[in-house]
Amino acid sequence: MALMSLGVTLINILLNRILVGVLELGIAGSATSTVLAQALGLVLLIGLRGFIGGMMPLNSLWQSRWTGNWRRIVGLGAPISLGFVGIALSAASVVLALHFAGSTDNAKTIAAHGIVTRIFGFAFLPIMAIAMAMQSIVGNNIGARLYTRSDAALRIAAGTALLYCLAVEVLLLSAGAVVGTVFVTDPDVIGKVGRMLRMMAAVYLFSGPVLVLGYYFQAIGQPARAALLTMVKSFVLLPVLIAATVAMLGADAIWLAFPLADGVVAMIATLMLAAALKVRGDAGIGFKAVETLS
Repeated sequence: MALMSLGVTLINILLNRILVGVLELGIAGSATSTVLAQALGLVLLIGLRGFIGGMMPLNSLWQSRWTGNWRRIVGLGAPISLGFVGIALSAASVVLALHFAGSTDNAKTIAAHGIVTRIFGFAFLPIMAIAMAMQSIVGNNIGARLYTRSDAALRIAAGTALLYCLAVEVLLLSAGAVVGTVFVTDPDVIGKVGRMLRMMAAVYLFSGPVLVLGYYFQAIGQPARAALLTMVKSFVLLPVLIAATVAMLGADAIWLAFPLADGVVAMIATLMLAAALKVRGDAGIGFKAVETLS
């Protein structure tokens, strides 16, 4: 799954280069490249199934009934699936805020924001791979009641994600403008990319551990806690903070909403983890106690 996501993103970047950079189709080219990349990813997924062992055959879709247990399935799948809708909502909030703020160079600002979004999207893939790997390991060990091993998997994944995000943050804060030159040659857009990254990546190191913890709660069957960590930023915090920063500080301060949202989610994750540790200590067992005792 992680390789498929990486492949679709790389295809999207290549199509952006062709449709936007070469053919100069602008926003329409960016949207078209996204649709084409997703469609090609679906074709590759279906085509490669025959070469990957151990996968459920497609004809099983017709052999089993599609009704039953939908509430639990939707509850477990929604937090992660709706995260991508949240990304679109955040981008729409930025565009609307810039429009109503009366920014004089909206086109270049939106172009720079598109580049920054792509950079963060690419940087997100290893974090997602770490979280998904941890989720599989935790799910298997929780099912086998091997709570010590599931706890160890959570610690290793969270620590790895923290170190990775710290490295990404240092890179973006110190060389954000240089990264921007990979996408465009316009010095104004490159400068905006650098300024955006310096603000938006201010507390990026917390993003990885928060996502890992969200996937962990999903793995142990707690969709409410998973949703709080994976959805509240995009669906609640960012739209509110974007509107608030623009209203109080102006269009140039809009990018402060992102580190503020990351900080709030990190505090929520810390409180949730502290509560889980308390329950674990009281019960004398692994984090699974959070599910069984809450």
